[in-house]
Amino acid sequence: MLSLAVEKLHPEVYSVIELGGQDAKIIVFKDDEETGRKKKIPSMNDKCAGGTEAVIDKINAKLKIPAAELAIQGYHGIKLHKVAGKCGVFAETDINGLQKTGTPSDELMASLFEAIVLQNLSVLTRGHTLRPHVLLLGGPNGFIRGMREAWQANIPRMWKERKVEIPEGATPEELIKVPDNAQYFAALGSVEFEKEEELGVGNYLGTEKLLYYIDYGRAEEKATAGGKGLVDYPSARHQ
Repeated sequence: MLSLAVEKLHPEVYSVIELGGQDAKIIVFKDDEETGRKKKIPSMNDKCAGGTEAVIDKINAKLKIPAAELAIQGYHGIKLHKVAGKCGVFAETDINGLQKTGTPSDELMASLFEAIVLQNLSVLTRGHTLRPHVLLLGGPNGFIRGMREAWQANIPRMWKERKVEIPEGATPEELIKVPDNAQYFAALGSVEFEKEEELGVGNYLGTEKLLYYIDYGRAEEKATAGGKGLVDYPSARHQ
């Protein structure tokens, strides 16, 4: 659904990076010469929540940074320190050590953004190269300025190393961007999918049946599917 929304709303995009609460996803699009369509190569974290919003939330709770301040927390021009991005526990250990030495909170958060970006670029790309344009999706990318800046700083370095052609005169901010409604792209993709279905498929039936199932139907299913006890104590029926 996510990739469908991207293809419909941003046909110029060839790479997608989405950070969620406990997952991270990268999608690389490649032109398929046979079909004339884009081939999708998705990759997602499969072992832990390292490199996701869960790590940001945990570290931010420790540093006690208000949400409004975290949203405008920057990356550019801030001193960076070595922080492990592979695992949230490792990242927290590094942050604890730096905090004890008096490292300012803005440097700690900027360093965490750097670690998250490098971790996802090295692992989730699975050997593929992100190509412009790049779309940044999900809450952390959409709401935290420093996360966006960290991507915009690191991806062009990768392009330079791998000699990726980029549009002449284009800035990182133009090539690596957060669209409107970045946190809703999966839902927007569902809408686009429904538009392509035949008439009569997926019609909205209202909430009456759903509410009945929540209030009564689920309990009825359990009562029907459940087995009888080995011993029936009449007194237990009223307890």
